[in-house]
Amino acid sequence: MPKQKTHKGLAKRVKVTKSGKVKFYSPNSRHLKSNKRGTTVQTYRKARFARSGDMKMYGKLLNRSLLSEQQHEAKAVEAAAIASGAVKAKAKPAAKVPSHRGAKKVVKTDSKSDAKVAKSDSKAAKSDSEAAKRS
Repeated sequence: MPKQKTHKGLAKRVKVTKSGKVKFYSPNSRHLKSNKRGTTVQTYRKARFARSGDMKMYGKLLNRSLLSEQQHEAKAVEAAAIASGAVKAKAKPAAKVPSHRGAKKVVKTDSKSDAKVAKSDSKAAKSDSEAAKRS
């Protein structure tokens, strides 16, 4: 089986940062700048990072796992929230039972207030269905 080779053209044009983001410079910034606005030329000087939609393609071409700037920021925020203790373990979602004629809807809840809300919702649904039958 052939070796997995990096795409040398892409490897020369981008830099992968330590955190796994793909950094590159804007195109159209080399020459023919006289007909461009000054603010446009200034934005060409700044480095840009690859978007999340392109990361899968870049990862395949460079043969390594990568993170987009958005994914990196989200990961940092999540890590900070976990470190501060603000985020607790995720609760399991309630089981959904398909509603058939005459079948009762099963709702699993952890607190009494959730049970009261579920009961009031079921009463409202019954009154709506009765009103529809009358008209």
